[in-house]
Amino acid sequence: MKKRYLSVILFLFISAVLFSQSVWYVSMETGSDANDGRSPSTPFYSVDYAIGFLQPCDTLYFMGEFVNDNYIDGYSFSGDINDPHIWLSENTVKISGLHGTAGCYSTLKAYDSTTILKGDTD
Repeated sequence: MKKRYLSVILFLFISAVLFSQSVWYVSMETGSDANDGRSPSTPFYSVDYAIGFLQPCDTLYFMGEFVNDNYIDGYSFSGDINDPHIWLSENTVKISGLHGTAGCYSTLKAYDSTTILKGDTD
């Protein structure tokens, strides 16, 4: 009987470890890639760096404002496809190498209503 309980406990522990999910945080305003990214008070700075930690079932929270280098406040696309500003080949947030499975997605979410992604696309 004791062996059975030990087997059940061992199974539950291994299941918890194998199927656990992690929560990560990233912030261009307060983050640092030297942080552990595990809490709102220790977010990563770089989205690319944070994405490298994601595993299936993990969640990455975006905190604060994310702005690309060439963002122009008030810019409006005029419809002219020759406008040099639209050919900068920049994304506000570039996401590649994301890990997930059909049964266990990686999730990217705004941390709260103050999260803003600023870019120059319409």
